[in-house]
Amino acid sequence: MAHKLYYSIDGYYDSTVVAAGSFDQSDNSFTVTDGSQVTNEANINSNSISDAVISSFGTNDVIRVDFGVTKTIDFIANYHSVADTNDLYFYSSNSSAASYSNRGNINSSAIGWNVTEFTEATNRYWVLRSQDGTFDGMHEVIMGAALDIGQPEVDNTENEVYNTIMNTAYNGTQYSNKIDIPYTTWSITLPIITTSLKDALNTFQSTVQNKYKFIYYDGSTNHYVRLASPLVFNAIAPLAYSANFKLRESFE
Repeated sequence: MAHKLYYSIDGYYDSTVVAAGSFDQSDNSFTVTDGSQVTNEANINSNSISDAVISSFGTNDVIRVDFGVTKTIDFIANYHSVADTNDLYFYSSNSSAASYSNRGNINSSAIGWNVTEFTEATNRYWVLRSQDGTFDGMHEVIMGAALDIGQPEVDNTENEVYNTIMNTAYNGTQYSNKIDIPYTTWSITLPIITTSLKDALNTFQSTVQNKYKFIYYDGSTNHYVRLASPLVFNAIAPLAYSANFKLRESFE
């Protein structure tokens, strides 16, 4: 299966306004009530899976993301620390409070990343709605454009960085405390790509840099990663290139 990079659209982490409220399904309208509906909604785009978004997210409660300008999005991914059988629906609109159109939904969320792709839409406001009960365990949401990189050559390696604290007592006894954990890196080679994919990869790199984390889908599993090295392109023929880059696993 094709490998994909799921990364947040430019401006998601630093130019958005997140608000909570309630949703009226009779006319697809949104009312801001903020903290009274959902707790810690600002954690939705914290660039971390450590902090929970919700302590209460009941039926027809919503979280709205305002990008400030229109953005084209074709997937939404949510990370869960516990499984949840309730449904999460996605909507978008160019009006802050009305005319929201349904874009897709996640029927039950497993532990880890849950990714839903849908037909791309270009709107300023994007809403997540709890469909049928209290939605628990969500820690992070990524909204953006899925980048299909085909079937690359992949070398994945488990690495361990030695970061051990050593101390010696007055009597000469030595103590050590190991504070690092193993992590996986992926060296990805795309033997031949088109100019359009090269441009798309450059957009991806300029958006995430080595600052923002994203999802690498290897054809069967979603991995939370960061870009560990810049992309390297080589021209192999007119309008044809190869590309190489590295990814590093992230745990938080």
